[in-house]
Amino acid sequence: MGERCLRFIKSIFSSVICLFSGTSVASVVESFPTAFAAGLSEEQTHHRAHRDHGEQTETKTVSQQNPRLLLFDWAWAGRYRHRWLGRQAAVGETCGREAKMNIFGKTLSDYVRFERGFLILVLVVGIARLSLSLLGVPNNMTRFLSLTVLFLLGMLYYSVYVYSSGFGSYKQLLPVIALPVIIGNCIIITGIVIAILTAEDNIFSAPEFSPHKVDGKSWGHAASHVVVMIVLPLILWAVGSSIMFATKKLTGAREPRGGAAGGYTHGHK
Repeated sequence: MGERCLRFIKSIFSSVICLFSGTSVASVVESFPTAFAAGLSEEQTHHRAHRDHGEQTETKTVSQQNPRLLLFDWAWAGRYRHRWLGRQAAVGETCGREAKMNIFGKTLSDYVRFERGFLILVLVVGIARLSLSLLGVPNNMTRFLSLTVLFLLGMLYYSVYVYSSGFGSYKQLLPVIALPVIIGNCIIITGIVIAILTAEDNIFSAPEFSPHKVDGKSWGHAASHVVVMIVLPLILWAVGSSIMFATKKLTGAREPRGGAAGGYTHGHK
């Protein structure tokens, strides 16, 4: 019985190695029962011989019959190891290329690098606004740290700078505007969730900052800012595109450096 189990284990390992080495599934499925049946028939013949001669001997240990059955044929598996490693390397290269998110001909890191200074400013203002409110600073003072004003200023600035710097054109302007809006609203949602969990208002959940003067400590309020992440960048992009159009008319249309799909040649100071 032990020998049968070891033969079964060997056939399983051999099938797995075949699959990783590129052998077709059909051939593996076809060869698996054959190999296992061969092992069974050999074992049945062995026991039948003992029965016919009336011998009452103990079955040989597995290591005495065939030491290679202890696990599986390592030498055989080694022949396919280089094939498996080659396939894994090819898969890794493919995953690496797919991991680089391409947005209108540029990666996400290109956009972050282009406006990193402004993104840091949005983070600082948003976190400072929330922190001061949680520390008990009155809302009429922390309200001057406005994320909405930053979004508008960023839209005005980058509507001109995206084109004049050679970074891109209308399509590239959309992600540039969307990134700070997404970061800012993530901070706002964090403030709303804190207000819900602590049952205490902060500047992001206070009713006086709500359009309908309602309680801001609700999951619906938090969900609405997820919608804002999608809608607000589109609105700002529409306005910014008109500014970029006017900029092109005033300065003369020209191709961005390296083309719209090319890399950015100099950093944003």
